[in-house]
Amino acid sequence: QKSGRDLVAGARYVDSRDNMRRSWVRFLLMEIGFDDTKTYQRRKFIRVDASIPSRIFQDSEVVIGEARLVNIGIGGCLLESAEPLAQGQQVTVEMSLWRILPTLRLSASVLDVRSDPETGLALTSLQFGAMDSGQVKLLGNYVINMINQSSAV
Repeated sequence: QKSGRDLVAGARYVDSRDNMRRSWVRFLLMEIGFDDTKTYQRRKFIRVDASIPSRIFQDSEVVIGEARLVNIGIGGCLLESAEPLAQGQQVTVEMSLWRILPTLRLSASVLDVRSDPETGLALTSLQFGAMDSGQVKLLGNYVINMINQSSAV
């Protein structure tokens, strides 16, 4: 299917019913929140629950010194912080699981900002910008680490 200048394609994993029940593909998809009830998603990339300390920069200046990524995927993340950002703002998000993975800095744009009614904290949806292959690989490691942490519980 054509979407602007991009082409979007779907795929289906097909195997015997017994193999499907035991498949690592099914397990992985369920771990990141995809199941039979979610055959249509507005979001292009599924996110996994996370708790990753982060900071937000604009140019080289720290805009938010203490924040936390509460979910993350290949296309973006949800940031929880005391200070809100402005919709459309271009920032750099720095995430760090310092004893597990190297610090990762990615350009991002603010898609949406809302307040969490329970905590009063700002919840900011960020969409990641262009990445080089090293950043993509490291981001994938962050996502896999979060999947492994959630499946250990």
